[in-house]
Amino acid sequence: MIAFVYLKKGNGAQADSWLRQYLEYFPNDPESYYGLAVANYDSRFYEGALANLNTAEGLGYTDSEGLRLRIQSAQAAERSRQVAQSYNSTQTYHSSSSSSSSKDIGYAFYGLGFGIYSFFHGLICYRKKRAIESIPTSTVRGLAMGLVELNGKAKATKLIVAPLTANECAFYRYTVERYESSGRSGQWVLISSGDSDIIPFTLEDDTGKIMVLPKGAEFVMPVDYEFSTRFGEIIPDNIVRFMASIEHGGMGGSLRFREWHIKPDESVFVLGTAKKFLIKNEAYMPLSLESEAIVAESPSAQEAIDVMIAKGDNRDIFIVSDESQTQVVKGFSWQAITGVWGGAALTLAMLAYLLFRFGLWSRF
Repeated sequence: MIAFVYLKKGNGAQADSWLRQYLEYFPNDPESYYGLAVANYDSRFYEGALANLNTAEGLGYTDSEGLRLRIQSAQAAERSRQVAQSYNSTQTYHSSSSSSSSKDIGYAFYGLGFGIYSFFHGLICYRKKRAIESIPTSTVRGLAMGLVELNGKAKATKLIVAPLTANECAFYRYTVERYESSGRSGQWVLISSGDSDIIPFTLEDDTGKIMVLPKGAEFVMPVDYEFSTRFGEIIPDNIVRFMASIEHGGMGGSLRFREWHIKPDESVFVLGTAKKFLIKNEAYMPLSLESEAIVAESPSAQEAIDVMIAKGDNRDIFIVSDESQTQVVKGFSWQAITGVWGGAALTLAMLAYLLFRFGLWSRF
């Protein structure tokens, strides 16, 4: 669906428009309501996101826990930010000493929101860590349908060239960000991105090989290439060629280019769902039990059915990594510990400070 292409590019407004048109014809489609929830979340319209997510769940959509946690943590952070801004705006008439005093309360609200967000993020990472640890590693020959965990070597099913480095690879992802200043601080803002997630690659171990369709996966991979433009610095030829090959209007200022890729014969770890696909003209359609029975009646179509690893219908976890399973688990474990414990500690500390500043501590 075109709407999900816009979602992938971060264009929530276009995705929202397409999804609402689609729902006029198919008003009970749960995936469209889930897509609306994602579009609302990307646009920071969190109340609408929760409403559409509830509708999607009411229509039978079950792969929503991760998005709900992200929405709720973002809402908490947004409320803290609004309270902090409201409080700071009421203090503008104070003297400079009183103004600096009010700023620390604003920072405390920001810290409270960040602590809540970190706590929920840590819970999500802990859930992923437990999922990896609870599923036994399989071989290609011994895998069963459903959620599986595999280790092997990546093989390209077709020639893919990474856009920034021009390296041949089995998978690539890139981002282009611009540094935007705001007062004394600033942040990197995404202005362009792309990947090859609609092109499958092959995972091969000692017992056989199987295709992996990476669309919808979470990629746990270190950055393979990074370049930032700075005043007076010469831009390398590969970046010049890349910028000439895309529409890059508005790419002025300080830019950061980053690329991740999986090279042929590189070791990969995959946690995803094994299921049957109908493959036709380089298009991949997952088969349900009903559609599989229909396709099975056609001998010519039967030859085009194959098992692939992809994102499951009702599961939130699909991980592709060029790190070992042990490294992936350690990464999620560290994020879970720092997120849950650090987020909880920061939240409690900021809450205690705010109670003290507002004179409410003595009431407890």
